[in-house]
Amino acid sequence: MAKRKFSEEQTEYMIKMRSEGMLIKDIASIMGCCPKTARRYLDPEVRERGDAYSKDYQEKNRARIAARQSKYAQENKERLNEYSREWAAENRDKRKVITDRWRHNNNDKIVAAGKRYNAENKEMISAKRAIYRKENKEMARISSAKWHEKNPGKKRAWSVRRRALEKEATIGSLDEINEIYRSAKEDEGIVCYLCGKVIEKGCGHVDHVFPLSKGGAHTASNLRATHANCNMKKHDTILEPILLNPGDRVIDREGDIGTVVNSDDPHNVQVHYDNGGSSINCIVPECESFEGLWPEGVSEK
Repeated sequence: MAKRKFSEEQTEYMIKMRSEGMLIKDIASIMGCCPKTARRYLDPEVRERGDAYSKDYQEKNRARIAARQSKYAQENKERLNEYSREWAAENRDKRKVITDRWRHNNNDKIVAAGKRYNAENKEMISAKRAIYRKENKEMARISSAKWHEKNPGKKRAWSVRRRALEKEATIGSLDEINEIYRSAKEDEGIVCYLCGKVIEKGCGHVDHVFPLSKGGAHTASNLRATHANCNMKKHDTILEPILLNPGDRVIDREGDIGTVVNSDDPHNVQVHYDNGGSSINCIVPECESFEGLWPEGVSEK
């Protein structure tokens, strides 16, 4: 007889029959398993030894077991597929629970596999989408409108990417770029890099610090969140940042005084304020259009 796995209730039932004096071979016959399996469930020590042996054997023979299973699956493909279909039809609810649990525990694998498939089949996917849009114009229009409404950040990011391609600009990681556009539109507490003030949620723009029109790259390191008005004022101006070094004393437009901690990126300088605060602030030219940090004792022109 084949080996079987028993639930706790079934195991308790087997133990009860054994306590009443029934022979192990008779219990095995009733439960539909071999006597050896019945003994494992009736005697905890035997079961522990068996589990330890099984685990040790599998670790030492992992490659051989995998090869044997693969060979069996290939030789019995039709029979296994038929069994799988029958089981799925008879256990729809159970199958859904198992599938949902697996997807929840393996979301990263699913996303990675999807990206890999899309990259390897880009032309085929594009062709299928083109055929679908041609045959289902109204549905495609509705679906596109819903997606654009739900993903304003990505919509803007893709629009700018097309402009970057036209300018033959260097294009960086699309995931990082999309995240900047999404954050500017959807996150709260985002600070405008040009004026240093908080941007109202849903109203953020994204600016190329070094403009695309003047050779700037379309990369995450060249993108910053701004107010719409600040972005329009800057237009395609190339900002020359005030160069500061760690240890320099600065004062911001609110009158708070602090010390520069890190200035590796002159457009985003980390400052530790005397009042205990710490933040990353934009350093911009001393002009009337923009606000930022100024060396202590220097007033805005």
